[in-house]
Amino acid sequence: MSTFYQSNYVNTNDNLDLSENLKVNDFLCPHCNRIKLSTDLIKRLTKLKNEYKYPFYVVYGYQCREYFLEKGENPDNSHSKGMAVDIHFGGKADLLDILDYAVKEFIHVGLVREITGEYYLHLGSASNSLYWLAAKKENASDTEYIYYSDYRKMRYFIESRPEFFKNIKI
Repeated sequence: MSTFYQSNYVNTNDNLDLSENLKVNDFLCPHCNRIKLSTDLIKRLTKLKNEYKYPFYVVYGYQCREYFLEKGENPDNSHSKGMAVDIHFGGKADLLDILDYAVKEFIHVGLVREITGEYYLHLGSASNSLYWLAAKKENASDTEYIYYSDYRKMRYFIESRPEFFKNIKI
């Protein structure tokens, strides 16, 4: 069973450390300023931050159920449970390089394309392996997903379609 770092009222001026290289403020819910993160996720993110050649930036950390309800999205997801984070590397990380690295530490790995055309990685520490590609649409419920239970199949799909995935930097 996972344990969690949790705080209901965070003073954002304090910017407490979650670990050596991770700050509480980076993961706060934009709706309520609360945080809930799996300690296992914190451990894996700290390792990624310490070992990968480029620093990452948090796009989405914890997001409460109310946040998703207001957006008309499913409130029962890995972000609302404190089990996932979305990150990017400022356009420095090669797509396949970071995916290959991420799947060594995380069993939920998704590549998401925003409406703007920018990409980020979804990393999670849930109990089952799942990998996916997603393209967001104007209406969140229209987001297109391709799911894989095996990372090698997702990687093959990416490699076999260079017209879509060539030169993508995360």
